Amino acid sequence: MRTAAESHPWGTLFTIQGEVDHLEGRRLFEDLYRCLNGPLVIDASGIEYIDTGGIAAIMEILKHVRNRQGLVVIAGATSHVGEIFEIAGFGRLRPWLVLAPTVEEGIRMAQEWRRTAPSASQTASSS
Repeated sequence: MRTAAESHPWGTLFTIQGEVDHLEGRRLFEDLYRCLNGPLVIDASGIEYIDTGGIAAIMEILKHVRNRQGLVVIAGATSHVGEIFEIAGFGRLRPWLVLAPTVEEGIRMAQEWRRTAPSASQTASSS
């Protein structure tokens, strides 16, 4: 598994490439956790394989996102990986998690969320 994070004014674009298995789950969680300073778009287009370890890492991140009233967009997943996300119940985790067909659409969603969401100071004070 290879990951990369890019900061943008609207949030973070986090790219995952390769296989995400139970051995990589903890590292994925730690890498994602460092990006929780605004909307997070996960570019899943390069994920070749993901097992319960990768799913668990994303689910754990969602607990933190929910507590912060944030947003994660998983974007560009292949049909096989997207099916795994659907089976895992990711489609039912709105408003904290949204599935987008492309990375561009995911970024647009994050930008819109950033424009309409409460400011970070308001969110932090309401936690």
